Amino acid sequence: MNKLLELLVSLSFAGSTVVIFIFLLQCLLPEVFPTKWRYGLSKMAAAFYLIPIVLGIQLISPLFTFHTTTTVPNVNEVPSTVQPALPGSFPESHPEPFTPEVFMPEPTLSTTVALSFICLWAIGVIVFASWQTYCYRRFLKNLEHTRTTVSLNSEAATQLLSIKEALDLKSNVRLAYSSAIRSPVLVGLWKPTIYLPQENIANVDMGMVIRHELIHLKRKDLWVKAFLLGASAIHWFNPLVHMLRKDIHTWSELSCDAEVVKEMSYAERKRYGETILNVMAGSRNLPVQFCVSLSGDGKQLKRRLTFMLNSKKLKKKTLYLTIAAISLIAVVSTSAAAWASNNTPKIAANEKSHSASQGNHEVKLTVEKEPEQSKLLSSSENGKVKLYETNDGVIVDINGDQKEFGWKVLDGVSKPWVYNVDLTGDGKEEAFIILVTGHGTELDTNEAHIVNGDDLSEIKIQSVEEILADLDTEVSQKGDDLLIKAKAQGKEYKFSKKVSELALMHNSDGQYENKLTFGNVILNYVKDQKLTVDIVGNVIPVHGVLPDPVCTVHVTYKYDQTQNEFVADQIQITPE
Repeated sequence: MNKLLELLVSLSFAGSTVVIFIFLLQCLLPEVFPTKWRYGLSKMAAAFYLIPIVLGIQLISPLFTFHTTTTVPNVNEVPSTVQPALPGSFPESHPEPFTPEVFMPEPTLSTTVALSFICLWAIGVIVFASWQTYCYRRFLKNLEHTRTTVSLNSEAATQLLSIKEALDLKSNVRLAYSSAIRSPVLVGLWKPTIYLPQENIANVDMGMVIRHELIHLKRKDLWVKAFLLGASAIHWFNPLVHMLRKDIHTWSELSCDAEVVKEMSYAERKRYGETILNVMAGSRNLPVQFCVSLSGDGKQLKRRLTFMLNSKKLKKKTLYLTIAAISLIAVVSTSAAAWASNNTPKIAANEKSHSASQGNHEVKLTVEKEPEQSKLLSSSENGKVKLYETNDGVIVDINGDQKEFGWKVLDGVSKPWVYNVDLTGDGKEEAFIILVTGHGTELDTNEAHIVNGDDLSEIKIQSVEEILADLDTEVSQKGDDLLIKAKAQGKEYKFSKKVSELALMHNSDGQYENKLTFGNVILNYVKDQKLTVDIVGNVIPVHGVLPDPVCTVHVTYKYDQTQNEFVADQIQITPE
């Protein structure tokens, strides 16, 4: 959904930028640019609404990169005084005091909001496309039902053959009469047909009519309108794209007029203008989005005749100015698309969450967003191990060798810890990475990852859940006393807690769950070059929600070479 939203926003911004420029030019320099180039600008706007320019740039940009290693842009990190996810420090592997840092959050949308928006957009696309399809089919059906054949010996058929030859037009064009229209029209993408009215053609110059429609056909103007209808369906929510539809129809006719009369004398142009006036009465109610017609909007008649009668050859100065304007618009529109793509709110990945079970209480944290680009997150003290964030996870770089992993990095918490330390005991250093997975009220968790320095494969670590599955606990209550028993690796631990001394000051008459709960505090770290994890055990009232910590399970791992896995070696339990 992120890519779809990003693509939709960038396309809309790019096309709308061109449309805004078009209307600015129309207001500021109405007579400077020739009709052909104005029509070209409108077609460029339609292209920007449909063609993902930003994706094209992203695809070809690697071709202009002349280095073999990945270059990751620096990230301006903002220092903060947030409480770190890991209490204390790591004296053996990171003796200096640690100052936590956070990344500035980017605009995000929840999956629910984003999905609602996408569904609404899709419904709009379907409704718009369905309605236009229905109207088009109804228009074609009406023409077919009223269709009559044009005689091969008629003036219209003769003019069609001679003008086709003069224009070097190879397309097979049909000619027909229809009582459903009062003005000549060209219809059909694959089987183009010129429909002539059965009435009101006595004072019409048939040669000029046929030439006008065939020039539309040669320039693929029907296809331009079809693609613009597609853009209108995709961007139905954008009023500028609908304004462009009207504008492109106007300049399609004006530029076609200019093409028709460019070799005509002034008298012939007047005759052509009279032909336009004679068919103007039949222009009403024509679905101009589906056809091209010699007639047009009466409001544009004066403008159309003025352009047609005063059509001149393009001056070099005007040509250079036009090329410069179009180049500028293209650059600005591409930049607008790139800006919109980079600033589109990211969608929260709700499908991936970290949870901590606490009896009947479960805390869930959602990965807030995907990063907009790769960035350096952290590195080891000796600089041999670097961690980068990507759209799909992270990249681990060990001495220049890189591999991507699907680990997710939370925003707004302490940055990852990265170490280069020998944990397997083979004399070779591994990459040891700690990622915060939860941080908040009564919640402090992280996860550890160990990557082989030779082949960059991840070494498995026995999960906390597997370790806790072999742990037996019992909680009983006598008045204000909580009696706690635990057994790990055959060793029993017994201690007690006063209910009145618990942090949350629960009622001593209340009842507690008869088992310890774990999961809200899980902290991995290195001690004496050994992987260690502390897991806090809690008691929870039967009718309560928040846990009270009463003990910590200390687990020290050892490396099992045969299984290529870190497994629990020593387990100790100490009361809080």
